[in-house]
Amino acid sequence: MPHNGVGGDEEIQSLRLVLARLEHELRSPLQAVTGFARLLLDRVPERDRALVDKVLAGAGQLVELVDELSVEWVGGSHGLAADGSVRDALARSVALIELPAADRRVALDVAGTDADRPVPAALGTTRLTQVLVNLLANAVNFAPPESTVALTVHHDADRWTFAVTDQGPGVAPGDESIIFEPFLRRSSRPGSGLGLYVVKTLVEAAGGTVHVESRGGTGGARFTVVVPDTAT
Repeated sequence: MPHNGVGGDEEIQSLRLVLARLEHELRSPLQAVTGFARLLLDRVPERDRALVDKVLAGAGQLVELVDELSVEWVGGSHGLAADGSVRDALARSVALIELPAADRRVALDVAGTDADRPVPAALGTTRLTQVLVNLLANAVNFAPPESTVALTVHHDADRWTFAVTDQGPGVAPGDESIIFEPFLRRSSRPGSGLGLYVVKTLVEAAGGTVHVESRGGTGGARFTVVVPDTAT
């Protein structure tokens, strides 16, 4: 995320020092998790390898976020992971949210078209995954047990549309804009209140839009993200 206008030179330098320490302290344990998970792939029964793949997906996403932090704020030169297809981002997003969804007895349904196309370049795989995971996590958090959270993907000419729909209580009238503000929490469940704020920040930085509509009754809420297809 852009960091222009955070404050004076001293404030920016102080923030960079904090983030540099965070980046340093996170990198080693993440590399250890990734390394041991890869070793496990050759040691666990075939039926359990999918679980290890999910560990690798989660660790991989965190490593890429730390790399991004290093490049944008700390001045590092770690190369970011090569971008792939939208299908790659979908698979990673589902892998990261499957367990909390299963814990709440919420089913995930993913459908879409043109998923083999490259991800929008303005987002990239890592940030698109951030957007989708945060939207899915929010939906799962408010979805009632035995319900379904749906993620639909559509490519049309020069843009991508991603929509996440739940069957929860929906959004109260007048809250459609404030729910994207930082630290706003709509439930007593654990969370930082930053998920939707991160979505809005990343999407708008990529030249896109995000909005929410309440579907009333048991129709829940639908969050729709539209981003330009700037992939080449």
